[in-house]
Amino acid sequence: MTMSINEIFYKVEKHLLKQNEQAIGSSTVCKYRTDSGLSCAVGCLIPDEIYSSKIEGGDITDLPANILTPLIGLQYTEGWSEKLHLLEKLQAMHDNRLPEKWPTYLADIKTEFNIN
Repeated sequence: MTMSINEIFYKVEKHLLKQNEQAIGSSTVCKYRTDSGLSCAVGCLIPDEIYSSKIEGGDITDLPANILTPLIGLQYTEGWSEKLHLLEKLQAMHDNRLPEKWPTYLADIKTEFNIN
């Protein structure tokens, strides 16, 4: 069962604000999951049973269907592109903004996507 846009936002928001740290690997590149247990905005949504280290280094649009579909639904179904756009925004915020700036950016994203 796929998540609604609100479920995606609030799960990522809760995770990132609690973690309060970027998921960065040894090469100072953001990762979906680190060896120390940190995860990014998208990584926190991927169930353990379908996560694979092979996805590291790729863009969200490069994620295989078996990972992306459970999160946002089948490609081109209703709401799919909006959910993908939300994930891209959340990922960019995680990767490019310092954690102390996240609350401001999350508020902006919440407004942009009309999250209740």
